[in-house]
Amino acid sequence: MLEHNHYERAAAAWLRSAGLAFVPVHERQRASLGSPDGSPEEFTTVKSPDFLLLGRGGISCVVDVKGRRHPSGSASSPPGRPSAGSIPGPWHLERSPRLKTGGTWECWVTLDDLDGLARWSRRLGPGWDGLFLFAYWLDDAIHVPAGPDLFWHEGRRYLFRCARLQEFRQAMRIRSRSWGTVDLPARAARMVVKPLGQVPGFEQVQQDFPQVASNGVGW
Repeated sequence: MLEHNHYERAAAAWLRSAGLAFVPVHERQRASLGSPDGSPEEFTTVKSPDFLLLGRGGISCVVDVKGRRHPSGSASSPPGRPSAGSIPGPWHLERSPRLKTGGTWECWVTLDDLDGLARWSRRLGPGWDGLFLFAYWLDDAIHVPAGPDLFWHEGRRYLFRCARLQEFRQAMRIRSRSWGTVDLPARAARMVVKPLGQVPGFEQVQQDFPQVASNGVGW
């Protein structure tokens, strides 16, 4: 976790407000992972995650926070028109005539991101999954219905969505070969990218947040 990154600070505050157990990881330097079987993997460095998130039922997650601005794209792009390689959204929000999203909801990651989550979850052992936590910083003009994934922090409004590593890897496509990035086709994104409360081991989020909201924490 980088203290100067407002997306990661917001994610930490959001997880804390839900009463979830997590450990921030200092990621200013790449980590060296010793391999249990003594393979050459132990001699290479790996990208550090942002959090170790503890769930229920023996399931925990190695979390990489990906901050995205919404709407995204250049100022020259026509409003509401998706740019190449981006995903229309949002996902798993109830249809509403008042819902005005505009722009695109992007869920691209780098190959280094994929490698880091895979190696950390493998090294930590059974019960550990890799998880991308997308933090969308919403423009003031964007309407999103109130819910457990909508969160105010330091004067900014965020919508949080998650994608499990294995599901992401099964459905991903190449976004840019030169930049080493991948993303999800629109149809796959609607299946893979979801609220944290729909991730196994974290179903309690949907139950715990109403109490948080009534206390005025983060809303």
